[in-house]
Amino acid sequence: MEKVSNISKLLFENTHSLMTLMTHELGKCGITLPQAFFLETIAERPRTIGEISELIDLSYSTVSGIADRLERQGIIERYRDKEDRRVVWIRFSEGCEELENKFPVLDREYFPRFFSELFQEIPDEDLEKLHESLALIYNCLEKKRKTIG
Repeated sequence: MEKVSNISKLLFENTHSLMTLMTHELGKCGITLPQAFFLETIAERPRTIGEISELIDLSYSTVSGIADRLERQGIIERYRDKEDRRVVWIRFSEGCEELENKFPVLDREYFPRFFSELFQEIPDEDLEKLHESLALIYNCLEKKRKTIG
């Protein structure tokens, strides 16, 4: 039980450290953590406010406010569905290359590079163990998450 208690404590401490570091990195570009979660959802394809709301587990009104701020910053744009004018899609604004220059954290390789630098002194065999352990934790958490809906 003591090992599980220590693992629990380490998970919380690591989560706090990770959120602090990510908040700092995002803050350099004037982007908040909720905005980053929002942007991650549209990285692969445009989405509606409702879809984004479900994916990041925030209320519709909160997500709508985030969209308003990102739109004012020129990061995203809204557009109406061609077949159903009631549906509004959200995507990255035109000229993503310019956005990545202005907001480097929008580059999908930003955080992989960040962690690569952070972990550069960890030997490969330890990185492999870390990867396996994190995958195991992720699988346990996902299994539990799916039971709550």
